[in-house]
Amino acid sequence: MSGKQSFGLRVTGVVAFLAGTVALSYGFAMSFLVPGTPGEGFFVRERVIFGVFPLLAALVTLGLSGWLFFRSVPNPRHNLSDVIAYCIGGALGAIFLFFIVGGIFHEH
Repeated sequence: MSGKQSFGLRVTGVVAFLAGTVALSYGFAMSFLVPGTPGEGFFVRERVIFGVFPLLAALVTLGLSGWLFFRSVPNPRHNLSDVIAYCIGGALGAIFLFFIVGGIFHEH
């Protein structure tokens, strides 16, 4: 694999990772942090569309970014499932830090 091709895979992997992290954050917030009306069921159409769908799309996108990172290395030291797990864990860590930092600097 040439250097330009490897660089292109890494850049595409970073973009996919960022898109997956944003979708995961949005899906998490819509699914678990947006309050419904009292007595409303959990699986209402809007909550599924705006919450669960971005969560599933984020997992697919983070899996794609892990695959791109795996393919960008000529002789990978980790297997594909480990790299995908690192991407998902990194996205969850980034979201956690975002919520912590946002909570620290939030003015009441």
